[in-house]
Amino acid sequence: MAKIRKRGNGYQIDYFDPNGRRVRKSFKKRKEAEAELGKRVSLIAEGRYLDVKKECTTTFGELIKKYTENFKAQSSFSNAKETYLESFKKYFGEDTLIDNIKYIDLTAHRNHLQGKLTPNGTVRKPSSVNREMSCLHHLFSMALEWDLADSNPFSNKKSLMLKENNMRLRFLSEEEIPKLLENCKGHLRDIVETALHSGMRRGEILSLKWTQVRSGFIYLRKTKTNNPRQIPINDALEALFDRLRGNTGKVRYLKSKTESPYVFIYKGNRIKNVKTSFNKAVEDAGLDDFHFHDLR
Repeated sequence: MAKIRKRGNGYQIDYFDPNGRRVRKSFKKRKEAEAELGKRVSLIAEGRYLDVKKECTTTFGELIKKYTENFKAQSSFSNAKETYLESFKKYFGEDTLIDNIKYIDLTAHRNHLQGKLTPNGTVRKPSSVNREMSCLHHLFSMALEWDLADSNPFSNKKSLMLKENNMRLRFLSEEEIPKLLENCKGHLRDIVETALHSGMRRGEILSLKWTQVRSGFIYLRKTKTNNPRQIPINDALEALFDRLRGNTGKVRYLKSKTESPYVFIYKGNRIKNVKTSFNKAVEDAGLDDFHFHDLR
């Protein structure tokens, strides 16, 4: 059924073409949307719809460039999406026209990811494959939204998401905690101790600023669930923060505008990733099947 909906500051037409593909296109004014939708519905009724189909000239590389420009500010972009996009370019090819990428190609890519080993040489988990396929789905959804493509190859097809088994129960025993800490060197130990005493996620810890540490609490505003929360600071964590402050005061003021506002820094810069060093510490401690998230 053809329809028009308000979307942001404009209007979007939504209908299915004669091939059963869903088409959505945005316009600034409602009159423009009504006129275009009326024309397309008439052409479909007269059997002349395919006569007005425009030739796609957008390459996959151009789509990725536009996607990067619009979403590079996302917190997850540098940690995951940037890697995914590079993988997509290598697999599909930068010069490939986006309209030439079909559902069968997406299926082949999903199967390719299933057989691709992780950097550690292990088989990728369904959740890992799904995150990458989700990014690819969003990429083509935006191509349709930006009028760079006439259809989304994911639309009206069977889902390519794998069934996940999210059941996991792994925590450190009293004997394993000192083993792990002994093998965590320098700033990594401070970060791991913070995780143990606060239950914070890795991203929350690495993005923690001194302005969030005050009055006996850690104040988290940007969380995975988008719900702010307050975490009480116990004696061990308070001692750790006091040591990092360089004094025993409750408030830390920046000495200059160029000084980093983040709690965990290395050579004056914010620490953005501890995956490699943490995995090495886990291996050296002789711990099996243990991830940073399990510290929670």
